[in-house]
Amino acid sequence: MSFLRNYLSYSTGNECPEMFHVWAGYVCLSAAVSRRVWLSFGDEVIYPNIYVMLVGDAGNGKSIALRKAKRVIAELNDIPISRSVETPEGLWRFMAGDSSKNPPVPSPVAFPTKWPDGEIREVHPMTIIANEFINFINLNQAGWINALNDIYDEDFYEYRTKNMGEDNLIGPYIVLLSALTTEVSSDLQHESLRRVLPAELSASLENVSGTIPTANPASTMIRKSNELLQ
Repeated sequence: MSFLRNYLSYSTGNECPEMFHVWAGYVCLSAAVSRRVWLSFGDEVIYPNIYVMLVGDAGNGKSIALRKAKRVIAELNDIPISRSVETPEGLWRFMAGDSSKNPPVPSPVAFPTKWPDGEIREVHPMTIIANEFINFINLNQAGWINALNDIYDEDFYEYRTKNMGEDNLIGPYIVLLSALTTEVSSDLQHESLRRVLPAELSASLENVSGTIPTANPASTMIRKSNELLQ
């Protein structure tokens, strides 16, 4: 049996949609392999870190999928998991350690592994599992969205703050599993479009249909999962 079939045998049999367990299983696998494996794509390298957001109505089992995935990851012992609420700069500082201290504070998450060029270097993994994504990013919502986008496929990530100095992460590897209610997801997408579209166009879209059109999260999740399983 494959890992995913084994995982579904462990996790299903409850009110949570099976597709949520499928994607939670992918997160467990992604967190476990870390930067030890990659796919060469021309002169680029693709790592298996993924961001997964379970979107559905309140009470439809999202938290069950997250709990079961977190138990599996925690059993592996050597996979670092974030706190329930973080700031980007606080998490990056924790991952990097602090070489300015006396004595220096080493990174609690780093480990050496082979890179695609054949050299052995450290990598810095972190798995974020948050029952409510909006609560996790609450201390700095815009900062988190930008940070998760910027760090995703970077080999070397530099982060500088006014009061905390500079952090340099070699081989960051962020995996994310979280959840949003359908209502909150829709509100976030509306707000995102309002930021990037001219005010006149955003207003026109709402006047035409009563809402800014967005993709159906459930159908998109099912389609992408089916493509991966084939």
